Amino acid sequence: CKLPSHCGANPRSQRFNHDCRPNSAYYFDEKTLTHYTHASTEINPGTEISLTYISPLAPQQHRQNTLRVSWGFKCTCSQCSMHPKMIKHSDTRIEHINNMTRLLYGWHERWTARLDLTDAAAVAAADTKKPVVKDEQQAKKHEEAQQKAMDKIPVISNVEAIATAETVISLYQQERLVVYSSDAHLIAALANCAEGRRTEAIKHAQLALETGLVHEGLDDELHVDVVKLGVDPTKEPCWLKKEAGSSLSDVGEVAESS
Repeated sequence: CKLPSHCGANPRSQRFNHDCRPNSAYYFDEKTLTHYTHASTEINPGTEISLTYISPLAPQQHRQNTLRVSWGFKCTCSQCSMHPKMIKHSDTRIEHINNMTRLLYGWHERWTARLDLTDAAAVAAADTKKPVVKDEQQAKKHEEAQQKAMDKIPVISNVEAIATAETVISLYQQERLVVYSSDAHLIAALANCAEGRRTEAIKHAQLALETGLVHEGLDDELHVDVVKLGVDPTKEPCWLKKEAGSSLSDVGEVAESS
């Protein structure tokens, strides 16, 4: 291993068998060098505790190939042993999850860029001592480059982001992969915050925390921000922001009116 990565053996968790729909999840705390494993669903007495050795967000045949090549066995878990028609439906749901998640990440990237530029414009407008013309050309080039990059991202509104995130969450539930839905809950929280839906923003922020802590840990970089969002979204930067799909040329107008 090369620093700052770590290599180690965890005797207890190494005994857990693989399952494409595991009942536990784990994360590694680099500060304490501790490997944490938590139940990701209700586990009845006498039920075997399982982990997934690979990403479960892949079609059945791809999972089988990966396990055979990397781990040397054929998976016979309940998910891989279903009727072929049920496996096909499951693969379709996984495809929808991956495609919709990419769309949500695009919304988040666009939304974050707008938020950053709006804040920068507001600071510049408030600073009367600073000459406006000094870095005007450089700022304009940066804005044009940002807009060009964002033009490649599919545009969806806040409301569409909420509906997409809720669909992804539902698909995760159908696939028995609820623990992986933290990002969808986070984006649903941010989009609801932007739309001024306080109760829904709090609900999804709390669910993002509940699901995310199981496999991302307390030191995850988004943890602090999500905690604040789950307490009072009206005090957060996302509250009542314009659509993520709007043109960046509106940023100055947003800064003036806020």
